[in-house]
Amino acid sequence: MTQAADGGLTYQTFDFKDAASAKPVQPDGAQRTTTPSLQIADGQETATPTGELFSFENNGYRYTLDVGLPKQPPHEGLIVVKGGQQVSAEPLIAYEVAPKP
Repeated sequence: MTQAADGGLTYQTFDFKDAASAKPVQPDGAQRTTTPSLQIADGQETATPTGELFSFENNGYRYTLDVGLPKQPPHEGLIVVKGGQQVSAEPLIAYEVAPKP
């Protein structure tokens, strides 16, 4: 997930199964990346007592990223819901937070 200078939130996934067709992208500066498998703009941010939730909707799916404060469990990670039913959940292994511009 990234946040633009104007505050807009974008969620991207990079699936290994799509690696062969991914194209190199040079965003700016020294970064290197490839085209994402999925990109969803216009996310919503919600503050919680233990951190922040970032939500994105696409084709009937809702992707919620639970980013807890350090040493403030529980952290759910990424939860995917379709039609009110959870279809996937992935724990956060690592993440990096930078100050807002």
